[in-house]
Amino acid sequence: MKNRITIVLIMVIIFSITSAVSWRCDLNISSGSRTETLIYGVDPDGEILLDDLDVPLPFTPPTGLYTYFKLDDPANPFITMLTTDIRRDQRYHMFRIFIGGVVGDAMISWDESLLPAGSMRIALANETNRITPWESMYEMDHLDFSAPSWIWINFKADVWGGDNPPYISFAYPEPDREDVLPTSPILINVTDRETGINPRSVRLFVNGSEVTSTAEIERIDHRLKIYYEHPPFGLGNLIAVRVIAEDIGTVPNTLDESYLFQIVSSGAIPNWEFPLWVTNIDAIDTILKKLFLGTVWGASEFYDTFDIVIPSIPFPRFMAFFNLDDPAYPFLTR
Repeated sequence: MKNRITIVLIMVIIFSITSAVSWRCDLNISSGSRTETLIYGVDPDGEILLDDLDVPLPFTPPTGLYTYFKLDDPANPFITMLTTDIRRDQRYHMFRIFIGGVVGDAMISWDESLLPAGSMRIALANETNRITPWESMYEMDHLDFSAPSWIWINFKADVWGGDNPPYISFAYPEPDREDVLPTSPILINVTDRETGINPRSVRLFVNGSEVTSTAEIERIDHRLKIYYEHPPFGLGNLIAVRVIAEDIGTVPNTLDESYLFQIVSSGAIPNWEFPLWVTNIDAIDTILKKLFLGTVWGASEFYDTFDIVIPSIPFPRFMAFFNLDDPAYPFLTR
C-alpha cells in the first residue's frame, strides 16, 4: 500500500509540472532597414537562469544593430546575452533588454492581441533603473526610442502553475432555451483562466455555416466576446451554434463546443426583448445574473403570465431582480 501511495504522489507531481503554462512572444527591434527579433516567454522546463530553452547571442555581437536580454547567471559567467529568454511559469517576471550597435531613432514592436493575459508593461530604462513610466503593452503595439537604450518589460500573471482549456463562460440565447426571438443576436463569452484567448483562432458556425467574418470579436483580458447579428430566424426553427477557440499557449488548448436553442413557435411573440447581465466579482467567485425586459401584446405593468417570479426563499448572497408592486399579489415583489 505504501508503494502504491508513493506512485500516485509521483504521478500527481509530474502531471502538475507538465501541465504548467507555456507561452512565447516575439519582439521586433528596428532601426533603419534592419530588424532583429527577440523571443521571451514561460515554460515548465524554463529557468530564471540559463536553460536549454534559452538561445545565447554570440560572444561578439554582429556589426550594426544588435539586441539581447541581459543574463546574470553565476554558473555561466561568460554567457550574458540571450536572444531567446524562457522562464519557469511563476507570477512575476522582469525582462531587461539592451539595444545597441546603432545611434538614433529605433522602434520595438509586438502583437498586442497575442500577449498572455495578466499585466504586461514596458518602459525605457538604463541598466539599473527605469527612466519612463510603465505603459501597458495591451494598449499599444510599439514603442519609439533613441538607441542605444535599455528597455524593461514587466509581466505579472493573474493565474500560474496550471494550464486548463478554454470554456464558454456565458452564452445568449442560453443553450436549450425554447422561446428565443427570431431577431435575438448571438453573444458568446469564451474564457481562458491562464493566458487568455487567441482572437485569430476563433471560428463561429450557425446551422453548419461559418459566420466568423461577420461576427464582432473583442478580446477583454482573459475573456473573448463574440457578437453575431443575423437575419431573422424562422418561427420554430432549431438553431445549432458551434464555437472553436484556442488559448495563447505554445501548444494551444482548444475549445470546440456546440449547443442548440429554439426560436419561439407560437403564442404571443414579444415585440422586443432586451437582456441585462449583472455581474458580481469577489474573492470567492464570479456570479452572473441574467434579467430580461421587453414588451408584448396582452402584458400589463403588474404581474401576468409573461413574468417570471423569483422565489422568496432561500435568498442567495447576490441577487438581481426587477421590483414588483402589485396590490393584487402583495407577496410577489420581485
